[in-house]
Amino acid sequence: MSRFPRSLFLAVLSLLIAAPAVEAQTLKHDFQRDGEEYTVYLRIEDQWIETWRVGEQGDCMMYPSSVQYENDKIRFRQGTEWRVNRIDEETMDITFPEGRTITYQETQRDPAVLCNATDGGSGDET
Repeated sequence: MSRFPRSLFLAVLSLLIAAPAVEAQTLKHDFQRDGEEYTVYLRIEDQWIETWRVGEQGDCMMYPSSVQYENDKIRFRQGTEWRVNRIDEETMDITFPEGRTITYQETQRDPAVLCNATDGGSGDET
């Protein structure tokens, strides 16, 4: 009978360890480069990140990546690391390997909807 409580404890412990450490979050930063304006969205989860580039003309690109998000680092499978500095609940600075730091703000906008990737709609969102 002592095996059952031990097995139950190990099962609960394994579920807690397997639970995502980070809630899914979408962040954005607006860029202007060479006369072009675009927004980069980051959809971050515990082991997944989608980087979306949405241009002012509605042109979209999405780059999915498997990652490990631990405390202050997002670590990609290829070895690249982004350093994360959480400013507050809605703002984070991300420092890229070359040392450039960009401030991202939380947003409720869904880049998949903006890019017609989920519902086949017009992509217009107000």
